[in-house]
Amino acid sequence: MERTVLDVLVEANPERDSRSVPRGNNSSHRDWIPVSGSQPWTDFNYENLVSIFRKSLSATYRDPPVIDQGSVYDHDIRNEATLDHFLTRFVFPIINGALRRTSRVMEWSEVFYISPGSWCHGSGPPDWGLVSYSRMWESKFYNLLPGDTKLHAKWRPDMDGSEDLGVRRQWLLPVSQITTYAADAECRYGFIITDQRLVVFRFSVEAVGPSSVATRSQRLPLQPTHERVASGDTDISSAVEQMSLDSSGAQSYIDNNPANYEYLPPEYAVVHWSASEGSGQTGYGMDAGYAPDDGQGDGGDGHAVSGQMEEGGNTEEGYGSKGQEVETRAVDWVQSEYGGWEYNGKKHTYYTEKLP
Repeated sequence: MERTVLDVLVEANPERDSRSVPRGNNSSHRDWIPVSGSQPWTDFNYENLVSIFRKSLSATYRDPPVIDQGSVYDHDIRNEATLDHFLTRFVFPIINGALRRTSRVMEWSEVFYISPGSWCHGSGPPDWGLVSYSRMWESKFYNLLPGDTKLHAKWRPDMDGSEDLGVRRQWLLPVSQITTYAADAECRYGFIITDQRLVVFRFSVEAVGPSSVATRSQRLPLQPTHERVASGDTDISSAVEQMSLDSSGAQSYIDNNPANYEYLPPEYAVVHWSASEGSGQTGYGMDAGYAPDDGQGDGGDGHAVSGQMEEGGNTEEGYGSKGQEVETRAVDWVQSEYGGWEYNGKKHTYYTEKLP
């Protein structure tokens, strides 16, 4: 059956088990660009994304990639490294396949690919990058879209705006980190992905004068500025050309080192793994299956957080024994193939082994 790239991207994401993730603090570094706040990215939504990339998302598949779901161990999230393994095995191959298929159908001169950040120029490095063989220097890629992995237990949107300064600092540390990676890569955009959400960022710089820049301390040694190579009149390739910091038009004076720019509070939008709008499904692409998320709990009507269930309006942590039934108001749960809560329309039943 012939399907579109969008059809494939909005398929349900594989199940994850994050019960073993410990709570804790996020890392910090003195060279990260300080961030004092953040603000909603209001025009990042499903309708705008589909409108911008409609031609690419309409490209058809005859044989879309099929991912082996592996073992229960492959779905066990315990730390950032195991989440990276999960993303590399189950999620990014679908997205990279969509990028490859779109390139062929649209007859582009290059193919974009989500790669480990270590493939790219720059300090850090970030966990992830968007790369193209058309955009390289000295055998390494330029990072067109830096990304980083975090854990929901340590970093989530409801921490933003907290009255507890310690909690708010824990929210801002990874934001500072991805801001630094974006500056290092000279990108306007970046992302942080957790075991529960994708958070996308847009960065802008203030208009500053030479005297202000001259008195600012140096933060990061950056790689030489690269020339961005155009790849034809295409929507995604053209969009990539607009991803550099020097395309925002916000600054009146440009220092050679983007780490020395004065950054405005970054804009961000949140996409829950199990929430979608328009398609009525969840999505590998997440940005293609976008739904607003207020950061309070699980986002939308999806409640796919392992170890959480709603009962009488309250969120409870914990798991029962096999066959235990719990009255719940939660909706839109997806049956787990590797253990978890099975929803039958009225109750959830917990299973500790693979369901038949």
